[in-house]
Amino acid sequence: MKLLTALLSAALIFPATAAHAADDNKEIPACQYCGMDRDQFGQTRMLIEYEGGSKIGVCSIHDAGVDLAQSISKTISRIMTADYNSRKLIDAQKATWVLGG
Repeated sequence: MKLLTALLSAALIFPATAAHAADDNKEIPACQYCGMDRDQFGQTRMLIEYEGGSKIGVCSIHDAGVDLAQSISKTISRIMTADYNSRKLIDAQKATWVLGG
């Protein structure tokens, strides 16, 4: 149990949160799909980066799914999501997800 707690804690506060993603709300202030303010609702935002350097910022996992479905021909480089408490972006594959909470 202590090991699981330590691993989850490390995943949520890991300092390599991508320096270029730190200002994602300034670079992409609103969700492309619904217009929601990504700073105001920063605890649910996501950043999807594709090969070639294109990226999109969305407000939720729903709108991330919309973008991924519409971008099926693109190769994903990385998907980041916000840690709910700190609002810092973390690797979505390392995140613990709670849906419908």
